[in-house]
Amino acid sequence: MNLFTNIFRKNKSQETAVNLEIDTSKTSEKFVCNAEEIVSFLLEKLRLLHNLEQDFYEKHQNMPNANKASQFRLFFKKYNEQRKNIIDKFCTNPIAESSSLAKPTSYEYVNDTNTQIVFIMKSAKKAIVEIYYESGIAKKDQFTLKKVDNEWKIDGKKYGFQGESTWSKDDL
Repeated sequence: MNLFTNIFRKNKSQETAVNLEIDTSKTSEKFVCNAEEIVSFLLEKLRLLHNLEQDFYEKHQNMPNANKASQFRLFFKKYNEQRKNIIDKFCTNPIAESSSLAKPTSYEYVNDTNTQIVFIMKSAKKAIVEIYYESGIAKKDQFTLKKVDNEWKIDGKKYGFQGESTWSKDDL
């Protein structure tokens, strides 16, 4: 069974809805009703991180003397502080710092209608969302979400390459 969820893509001048298909074929029927809520939660959080990274990347590109190491360290510190403030709210084990500030952003795939989402839920307190996308090469991200105090939280992340069955531990 497949569901569709709307996420919002923010263009420079407007927000537009993007329909992404959610593959629920690996989920028990009793949990399919949770797919849109959990996937929307995850995509909303990834969108916050995408927007932050994109904003800081653009600011860095426009920064005078951007290649001065002292300026970049302070700039990257500010980026990581804002990033930490965001992820502390929705992760069970937030990581303090990011090593990424690039174009495309780490989660730019939330804007791509070719992104494929697989929702897997086998218990009421745990769900897995796999996201398949292209970014130069065919990649995949896997997020484990847990229900903590009646709220969904991201509990872990893995990454891999499409066509391979392995996943490697990753930081959000």
